Parts: sequence; C-alpha cells; structure tokens
Amino acid sequence: MDYLRLEGLGSDEWRRLLGRKVTVRYAIYDDAEHRVTEAIGMVASVSDDGAGATVTLVNRRAERIEFPLKQLIAGKVFPV
Repeated sequence: MDYLRLEGLGSDEWRRLLGRKVTVRYAIYDDAEHRVTEAIGMVASVSDDGAGATVTLVNRRAERIEFPLKQLIAGKVFPV
C-alpha cells in the first residue's frame, strides 16, 4: 500500500487534500522541552497570508490543530 508523502508539497497541493485524513510530524519552536509533535486528522483548511501557508487539521475529538507548513517535518495521507 503506497502512501502519498507530504514533505515538500505547497499550499495548492495541500488544498487538494481538503477532507482527507493525514498524519503529520511538525516542529514546535516555543517549547524547549518538546521540539516536535505529531497529529492525525482531517485537513480542514489551508490558508496563505503571504508569510507562509498554515494548515488546519481536525482530529477525532473535534480539536483544531494548526501548524505552519514550513514547520512540517514528515507526513503521509491515509489511503481512501
């Protein structure tokens, strides 16, 4: 089973994944104790304010998780 890898995708490619389930690992810079974190959820939105794209996921507990696309370390799309 092949998974689409998310590293290196731009905001346009992420917009094509709206509604798809993904798993991501991304850097967090404001926590010295935890440098990376992971999330699994559905791609809810992709915004681009000129300074860089931000991806919003919604997990199974309906929590919104936002991360700047430039902080993505690794990720995969779950097969349909």
